[in-house]
Amino acid sequence: MPKSENVLEFFMAKGGITADSPFNHVNYCTMLHRIAKMASYWDKDERVQPSDKIASVSSDPRFALLLSCIGEKLSRDDDKFGSRDMASLMWGLAKLKITSTRHSSFAENEQFADGQTVQRNLRKSLGVTDIEHLETPSSALKRDLVKAAHDEEYKKGIGWMHSQRELGSSIIDALSTLVVERVDFLNPQELANCLWAYSTVGRLDEKFMEAVLPKLTACDLYYYNSESNTRNAIKPQELSNSIWALSAVKYRSIQQKDFLHFVARSLEEGNFSSQFKPQELSNICWGIAKLRKKRIDERENCFGLDGGEVGEVEEGGSGEEDELEDNNIRRILRVAMRLFNVQQAKPQEVTNMVWSLATVGWNTMGGDEEETDTKMCDDFCKLVATSRAQTLGRSGFTSQEMNNLAWSFAKLNYEGEGMIELFNAIASQFKKKTDQFSTLDMSVISWR
Repeated sequence: MPKSENVLEFFMAKGGITADSPFNHVNYCTMLHRIAKMASYWDKDERVQPSDKIASVSSDPRFALLLSCIGEKLSRDDDKFGSRDMASLMWGLAKLKITSTRHSSFAENEQFADGQTVQRNLRKSLGVTDIEHLETPSSALKRDLVKAAHDEEYKKGIGWMHSQRELGSSIIDALSTLVVERVDFLNPQELANCLWAYSTVGRLDEKFMEAVLPKLTACDLYYYNSESNTRNAIKPQELSNSIWALSAVKYRSIQQKDFLHFVARSLEEGNFSSQFKPQELSNICWGIAKLRKKRIDERENCFGLDGGEVGEVEEGGSGEEDELEDNNIRRILRVAMRLFNVQQAKPQEVTNMVWSLATVGWNTMGGDEEETDTKMCDDFCKLVATSRAQTLGRSGFTSQEMNNLAWSFAKLNYEGEGMIELFNAIASQFKKKTDQFSTLDMSVISWR
């Protein structure tokens, strides 16, 4: 597979930073997307971790110059950037982690829906008819690169890294505004990628969520090998990525609840759910478990503030809404347990599935099918325990994954077939690889 350096060499060799650069907005977006894809790809032959490749890209001055060109192009010709271009840029910047931790006020403008305000703030944020004389992230980065050119810090990427992160943040915040403005033109893959990217870089803007989630909720379902799919059809991976994105940010609204209902309804469509891979199922379950945990934590943090107890709400209030959400979570987990192939799944996927059941408190959630649900969970735990106990050491389970398995089985109060064998296998690995287990791992396993 080509390397990120090859793309940067091509960019420089073709005069990408010259006044008469041959590249247009599509070329710039494609180059950044390719760089991000190559840097985040794990190649066993290279024996280089993606994190190391990403660090190498982010400290390369040539990449900084490419990013400044993208910023300038976006500020001048944002109307030329299509939905695919915006999604590619957001995905690439998130993968490469080229952002600061701040949240730009640009995305919080009160007149968010005002097209003129969007355009005015975009140009104020990124630039620049006369880039030599305006203080913009793009020109600031170029100036810092020039200053560092005769300094040892230039080689280390120290002098200009802050400016690069600020520019990356400005670009992704500007793009999120354009996504809201043009949300009707994005297909499900682009919507899911933008949502994933925005969440990955730690952004949270309610107007962005309120624009994207209803569009995802209104999607058709995608069926592989079908000629009747529409442009608005969503695939399993896009559903999975979207749930993960929601679990990564502090955001709760009617749009999120409606989307969760859409996911439950989609999974109950047999021809659609049968297309899900173990990773996609485990990611969805992990995501909804995190969402429920955040909701419970929020309730506990508010405990006693009004003299009442958590869950004591008026009819039609949050308690009723929580039960509707829990019902959708139960629906999703039922389908996932039924479809999940324990034999073919990777260790992390198996662990995440059991962890999800334990984290939502499956055996204490109640519901109309409590007895059936309990048996389904026990059968799933039995399948995991009996199939993995004999191969635990050879299957590649990490110390943390074994820790999570032990914790999850304890929380689920599973003491059925295979449980003793599974914990004996974990104990055996613990004795062989004590140096790989953290103090927390040791305490959790000992507790069980």
